[in-house]
Amino acid sequence: MMRDISEELIRLRTNQLSAKKEGDEEMKWNREVIRNLGLISQLGISMLTPIFMMTFLGVWIDKTFSTHLFLIFVLLGIGGGFRSVYILTMRNTKKEKPKCNKNAVGGKDVRKN
Repeated sequence: MMRDISEELIRLRTNQLSAKKEGDEEMKWNREVIRNLGLISQLGISMLTPIFMMTFLGVWIDKTFSTHLFLIFVLLGIGGGFRSVYILTMRNTKKEKPKCNKNAVGGKDVRKN
């Protein structure tokens, strides 16, 4: 009788642990999805903001001073947007870069002992 109860408790605990592992994996996946969606949103905003700001500045300068610099400001905005996206992308890829042995060749450690 005691053996049956202890076996049942062990089985229940094993089921709880396996369910927790599945929940942790799902939670990790959800966290990764949310992080990637945030990154995509951030990339879009950091690309469009300089373009719109420089476009409006170019239009304002054209109207105020009767110049024809609109296209130059749009091109500056596009360049600034690409620069922002590049910096953001490089910053995020450095965080995710796995650490590996620089001396490893073909998956084998070639350090001299």
